[in-house]
Order: sequence, then structure tokens, then C-alpha cells
Amino acid sequence: MTTKLLTLLFAFIVINTYGQRYLYPVFNTVNTTSNLTYGNALTYQNQIQVLKLDFYEPAGDTESKRPLIIYMHGGGFTDINQTKTLPHIIMFCDSFARRGYAVASIDYRLDTSISNRAVINAMYDARAAIRFFKAYASTYKIDIAKVFMGGESAGAISSLNVNYIDQPGELLYPPVAPYNTNGTVEGNSGNPGYSSKTTATLCFCGGTKTVSSDPLFDTTAMQPSNLPLLQLHGTSDPVIPVQAWK
Repeated sequence: MTTKLLTLLFAFIVINTYGQRYLYPVFNTVNTTSNLTYGNALTYQNQIQVLKLDFYEPAGDTESKRPLIIYMHGGGFTDINQTKTLPHIIMFCDSFARRGYAVASIDYRLDTSISNRAVINAMYDARAAIRFFKAYASTYKIDIAKVFMGGESAGAISSLNVNYIDQPGELLYPPVAPYNTNGTVEGNSGNPGYSSKTTATLCFCGGTKTVSSDPLFDTTAMQPSNLPLLQLHGTSDPVIPVQAWK
């Protein structure tokens, strides 16, 4: 086989492999780093909570900049049994890491009810996680231009808040005073000085209103020029009904 044909064959293999990455699993194993500290913040009990995340990446990956998915578990902002280590969340993170993504599953502050305080604090913690990876992008091989924020249920609601609220006046929560606020949408859960902007939102069974119809944020904050949104939601969801979007 001539050198020219070998070169063409190699180019075909490289292009074909690159095309498969991010769409299909191209790595056999995943490396997981558990309980990385990404920040800390005051809880509703006025105690410091150290904020943790689990990081998933494809084993043997040579890419220096990978797209990042940050995922938040659900639980109505109150359920201590809902964590970043639920089996289906681990499977989700592992699956995307095998496709070549870097993935982080984060814990965040929980509360006693769905309230102003709970939702704002969850938003602040998520923003701190984004800033963490931007601060240490070279360490974790993150492409900071391709950071995706997502989650399920309460985690989906938090992701919507992170990506579509950029002014304090866009918050329309019931009057329960939040903790750890600094008067901005950013909060102070960690890693100041870095942007919390992301690329798109992954919303799995989340909404913009609670079951009691209190607005979680002003839907006018969502403009046509805003970030892309992928929403997956069952029409029979009894907890966060699809009507919560209307």
C-alpha cells in the first residue's frame, strides 16, 4: 500500500473516530473521583456545609479540553435520601463519560421546604460548581466554552435558575429570607472571580412553578436570545405537572 493510501486511510479513521465521540460510547472504562470539595456555604441551620461533587472522566483520554456536564439530583429541595450517588445518576454520569464528556454530579444545600431560601441556595451552590471548573479547567481538562448545566426535578429547577436568571429583580420567590446571599444572583458559595455562564440547559422533569403555583422565577427572564434548552418531561407527572410551564 502506498504512503498516499496509508495517509488517506489514517485520515478516514481519525475523522470517523472523532465523529463517534460524544454520540456513542468510545471509551471502555471511566475514572471517578469522589467527594471533591467545590465550595462551602451556610445552611438554614446557620452551619457551614462543605459542598462536594463526584467527577467522571473517560479513562485514558488524551483530549485537553472536554465538554462538561454538571448534573444536580432531585428531591424537592428537602429529601436527604436524594444524593449525587443514586444508582441512576451514577449510570447517567458513567454513560456520558464513556462518550468522551467530563461529568460532575453535585450535592447542594437542602432545606425543610420548597421556599425562597431553598431554591436560591441551590442556585448559588450550582453557580459555585460552575466557577470551580472554570477555576481549575486545566486540571480537569474542561472546555470552558462548552459547559452544560442540568438536573432532574429540583435539580432541573435549579439549573433553570442558574441559566436564565441574570438580574436580582428577576427573582419572584415567596418571602422567606435566604442565607449566604451577597445581594447578587451569584451568591458566595465559593470560587469568586469566575463566570457562572454556561452553554445550554438540560431540564428533566423540572418546571418554573411549584405545586402550589408560586412562581420560582419570572418567566420573562427567558428570552429568545437565551441559552438553548433541552426539556424532557412526562405528561402524567403528578409532582411537577407540565402545566407548570404555562
